[in-house]
Amino acid sequence: MIEHIAFIMDGNGRWAERRHLPRKYGHKMGTKTLERTIKQCAELGVKFVTFYAFSTENWSRPKEEVDYLFYTFREFLREVEKKSVDKKYRVRFIGNIDKLPADIADGCRRVMLETEKEEGITVVIAMNYGSWEEVTNAVNVLLEKGKTAVTKEDIIEALYTKD
Repeated sequence: MIEHIAFIMDGNGRWAERRHLPRKYGHKMGTKTLERTIKQCAELGVKFVTFYAFSTENWSRPKEEVDYLFYTFREFLREVEKKSVDKKYRVRFIGNIDKLPADIADGCRRVMLETEKEEGITVVIAMNYGSWEEVTNAVNVLLEKGKTAVTKEDIIEALYTKD
């Protein structure tokens, strides 16, 4: 059985443009696909599904597009808050959510808290995530703990996905 599947949510804007639709429409449809994908993964018995939704590199996109991505994400958070307990899945966010707009960061924390005891599929959403930032953060966490030498296990324990 597959325990973990990860998806990079990339190409939604290009998908829309190929259909002569606004890029925004592609992002909206990407959110709908995400909901169907979670349901399918849960039905297949997958334990963890990760969506790379907004990378640290996405900040370089045009402001209007970033603003729309955040608008879409706010809608998604509202839907998750309404439905996640009914759907019996746990939601985790990885990445530096503290650098996101405050209402989104607060929404992420609220959703994680509200769903932390759910025992179904764990949905991991990478927001403001970058692999180099994660490794840098892990090293800084270890330095703050007073480490002067680290092992592979130390680094794994300091990653966003340690649990």
